[in-house]
Amino acid sequence: MSRRTFLPLEEKVVPSSELASGGVYDVFIKNSSWVWIAEGGLAAPQAPANEQRAFRKTWTNTNPAKVPITATMIATVDNYYALYINGILLQAPGVSELWDVPFVFTFPLSSDTTVFAIRAINGDENTIAANAAGLRVAARISFSDGTSHWVFTRSRARTKRGRRRNCSRRVGAARVR
Repeated sequence: MSRRTFLPLEEKVVPSSELASGGVYDVFIKNSSWVWIAEGGLAAPQAPANEQRAFRKTWTNTNPAKVPITATMIATVDNYYALYINGILLQAPGVSELWDVPFVFTFPLSSDTTVFAIRAINGDENTIAANAAGLRVAARISFSDGTSHWVFTRSRARTKRGRRRNCSRRVGAARVR
């Protein structure tokens, strides 16, 4: 039996190519949306303090001629989050995270199916009133032939609660060469 652990990651500066037009940051800003569920009589993005929600996207390669090799993901949450890839904790939650400074992760892919999961936490131990909450993500799946496939948050997605009613998010996808 194997134990799930952190992937071997190293912190480094985001390459300028990822900040340029068509890079992961550019697609994140232009195509992804802030998402959260409307609940507790509050209109999104307002949400109860100190609540957690689970967001998940299973991506499956439907073209057997393409071999996925890496994923580059940019993500942020108001207030903070834990990121899991295929059940492996990639980023532990940290209350010192800033929602307006997204993190960029690049990790290897070893199969045609990848599960992206985020446990988003709204607020911290000092937050007692309802406040804005949100998740925003863009991920680029890179193939061995040099092409890419994008996945990003959009309106009308599902959370762990599984409700679509009053939701303000959806996971979308787009192909980019």
